[in-house]
Amino acid sequence: MRKKSLNKRISALCLALSCALGCAACASSEEPVAPPPAESAALAETPAPAEPAATPEPLDERLLALQLTELMPANESCLPDEDGDFSDWIELYNGGSEAIELGGLWLSDSPRSWDKWQFPARTLEPGEYLLVFCSGKDRHEGKLHTSFSLSGKGETLSLRSASGQLVWERSYEAAGDDVALQHTPDGCVFTREATPGYPNTPEGREAFLRDSDRHGALVLQEVVVYNDDFSWHDGDFYDWVELKNVSDAPLDLSAYTLSDKADERTLFRLPAVTLRPGELFLVYCGKTKSPTAYCHAPFALSAAGDTLYLTDADGKLSDYLGLYDLPLGSSVGRVDGEPGFFYFAKRTPGTDNGTGCHSVAPPPSAEPAQGLYPDAQSLTVTLSGEGTIYYTTNGDLPTAGSKVYTGPIELDASTVIRAVCCVDGKLSGDPVSYSYLLGCSHKLPVVSMACNPFQYRLILDTDTGSIFTADLSFFDGENGFQLGCRYKLHGASSRSYWSKKTMKLNFKNRLGGDLHYDLFGDGRDEYHSILLRGGFTSGMLLFRDSLASLIANEVCPTDPLTLNSRYCVLYVNGKYQGLYAIREAYSPEYVAAHTGCDPESVKILRINARDLSDPGFSESYNYLIGADYSDPASYAHAAELFDMESLAQWLCLESYFCNTDAVGNLRFCQSDADGGKWRTMLFDFDISLGSSAANMDSLLHDDEVIGILLNALQQSPDFRQLTLQTAATLMRNGLNHEHVRETLEALAAQIEEEVASDLHWWGENVHDYRAGLEATLTRLSEQRDRNWLRAIQNYVGASDEEMQRIFSDFQ
Repeated sequence: MRKKSLNKRISALCLALSCALGCAACASSEEPVAPPPAESAALAETPAPAEPAATPEPLDERLLALQLTELMPANESCLPDEDGDFSDWIELYNGGSEAIELGGLWLSDSPRSWDKWQFPARTLEPGEYLLVFCSGKDRHEGKLHTSFSLSGKGETLSLRSASGQLVWERSYEAAGDDVALQHTPDGCVFTREATPGYPNTPEGREAFLRDSDRHGALVLQEVVVYNDDFSWHDGDFYDWVELKNVSDAPLDLSAYTLSDKADERTLFRLPAVTLRPGELFLVYCGKTKSPTAYCHAPFALSAAGDTLYLTDADGKLSDYLGLYDLPLGSSVGRVDGEPGFFYFAKRTPGTDNGTGCHSVAPPPSAEPAQGLYPDAQSLTVTLSGEGTIYYTTNGDLPTAGSKVYTGPIELDASTVIRAVCCVDGKLSGDPVSYSYLLGCSHKLPVVSMACNPFQYRLILDTDTGSIFTADLSFFDGENGFQLGCRYKLHGASSRSYWSKKTMKLNFKNRLGGDLHYDLFGDGRDEYHSILLRGGFTSGMLLFRDSLASLIANEVCPTDPLTLNSRYCVLYVNGKYQGLYAIREAYSPEYVAAHTGCDPESVKILRINARDLSDPGFSESYNYLIGADYSDPASYAHAAELFDMESLAQWLCLESYFCNTDAVGNLRFCQSDADGGKWRTMLFDFDISLGSSAANMDSLLHDDEVIGILLNALQQSPDFRQLTLQTAATLMRNGLNHEHVRETLEALAAQIEEEVASDLHWWGENVHDYRAGLEATLTRLSEQRDRNWLRAIQNYVGASDEEMQRIFSDFQ
C-alpha cells in the first residue's frame, strides 16, 4: 500500500532470503537448493542448471563450509574498487576449521551457464573473508574481478567445483542502491550498513569504516538536503555541500570536481579559490534562477536516494557519500578524527560539526496494515521496532515527550497513529504514520492526511500563506501509496468564499520525491504536485471545472494542457472532511510530462486582466496585437511566437462553457518544445455554465489582455479559418450538449453515495444541490449549441451557407 523505505522492506524480505546467504547446511552436492516455502515470495524457484557432461568427482566436503555471507548488487557509494569504480561485489567466508583452496572453483550468475568465471589459485583460511568484485573486468591477480556483473533486479548465483559439482546456489531479489544483503546471527537482513571483508556485526561495521576511509585532502564535511532555514537567495532555499581542507597545505579548489553522477564525475568544477588548511567552503546545489555571487552546482540533491562524488585533479576520488533516508532537519557529514560519515540532528554551516551517529533508527512497523475497516467498530494495533517507541493519535509529530508504547493500542474510532523509534547511539528517523479508518466504507478513493492539527486549522482559519508538512495515504481499492508532502492553501477569492478550502500538495525530494502513481488511469505516473480541490457541492463548483477539463481532454485533437481530476473522500487525522477532487497542478514538471520538454526550460505565466510584466511574453504579445494581418507573412511570424492551435482551442472551449472568470485566470507557458512558442493553458472553470447561452462576450473585452489579443487576431483570415476548423473538430469529437450532459450525469453518479454526508458535514442543503444539478443539466440544451455556433460565426465572419456546410446542425 505504501511506498516503502529500505527499513520497511527489511521485515518483508528477510524471511525470503534466510536461505539465500550463508548457511552451509542448506548446500547440496547432488542437486540445486530446494525452493523456499511458498510464503518466501522474494526467493524465486531456481531452474536446474545444465550438468557437466562428464560424471563429476565426489565433492570435497570442506567446500561446504564456504559461505556467501554478503553481497551488494547495486554498489553506488559503498566501496570503490582499485580503479575508483563502484563495482558490485560478493563476500565469501570460510566457516570451517580447515583451509579451503579456491583455485578452479566456478562462479556464475546464470543457471544455464555454470562455468562463467573460474577462481585463480587462492587459499581461504578458517575464519577468513574474501571480497570478489563482480565488475565484468575479469581479473585474477590482486583484487579479484569476475567476468560478469550482478543484476540490481535480482538473479541466481552458483558456486561449483572445478569438475562442475554444485557447492551452493543462491537467489536474491532487487534491494536498492547501496543495499547489502547480509547473513547475520539474527538471520538475513537488508542494510546500507555494509561490512565487506568484515563480520556482519556492529564491530565489523566499525572496523570496515576505520580501514576503508581513505579520503583525500578535500572532504565532504557536511551535506544538507531539503534546506529550509539557511541562506535564502534567488527566491529559494538550496541544498548545500560544505567542503573542508583536511590537509596541512593550501588547496586550489579549481583542481576538484563535484558530481552526483558516477559516470560523469566532472559535472561541476569548483571555482578558483584557495582553501587554507582547516578552512570550510560552501557549495549550493540546484540551478539558480538568476546570476549570483554564490557558488552553485547545476544539480539538486535527493534524500530519497542520491550520491556525491568529489574528484581531484588526477581523476581520483577525494571523497564520496551516499544520501539515503535523511531525517527531516538533519545533515550528514564528518567528525574530525573519526572514520566514516555521521548523521547530525543539528546543521552547522560554517563551523565544525558536533557529535553525531553513524546510523539512523528505522521507523516502527504496525500490525494490522493501515487502511479502511468498514465492519470494525474497534481495532487493536501493535507497534514494533528498536529502542523506545513514542507515538501520538491526534496528528502531532511524536517526540520524546509523547506517549511511550508499552503494549497494543486499542482504537474505538478512526485514528492516525504517528510513531518514531528512539535508539541509543542512533539518530531518530522520521516519524511514520498509519491511518486506521473504522466503520468507513467508500466507493471513491480515500485520502488520509496526517498533520499537526493546530497548523491545519491555522491554514484553514487564517489564510496565513504558511506551508506545512504532512503524511499522505491514498487508498484506492487494492492499490494506493503513502508519501510525505508539503501543503498550503490554493486559489484566490475561493480562500475567503469557500469553507471547504482547496489545498496544493507538493512532493519534495526530502519528503520522498515525486509521486509515482497512475492517479487518473491515463498511464502517467509521476507528479510533482497535485491539488485537493474543495468548493461548495450545492453550488456545483465541485463539478464545473472537472467537467470542462474532462470534455477538453476528450475532444481536443492536441493536448489542451488542462488539468485531469478524479473525486475522492478526504480524512484529516482520522476525521471525515467530505468530498474533494484530486486534480493535477500546473508546474514545470506538468508541462514537461505533457509536451516532452525539459522542465528546466519551462516558464509558466499567471496573467490577470492587464498584467504584461514578463519581458519575453510582452514582446511577443505586442507584436501580435500590432501586426498587419493583411500581409500573410505577419500571421506566419505570429504563429512562430504563439501556438495558434492552442489559442483556438482555448477560445472555443471557454466560449462553449461561457466561463465568466477566464480573463482573470489566464495561464500561458513556454518551453523548449515546439520552438519555444507560447501556449495557452485551460484553467479554472468554476464560474462557468451559468446560463443556457454560450457566448464569447466576456472574452472579447477590448481593455483586457486576452480580449485585445483575440480582437487583433480577428483581423487575420488565417486565424479565423483556424478557429472555424477547430470548432468543427471539437463539435465532431463530442463538444455538444448531449455528450456534455451525459458526462455531467456520469460525474454526478460517481459521487451520489457521498453527497449527503458531504453536504451535512459542510452545512449545505441537499435540496439546493439537487436544484443546482438540475439547473445545470437544463442549461446543456440544443440552444447552447446554437448560441455557440452563432458566437463562432460572428467571430470568424462566416456566412450562413458556409456554417451550414461545415456544421450540419447549424440553424
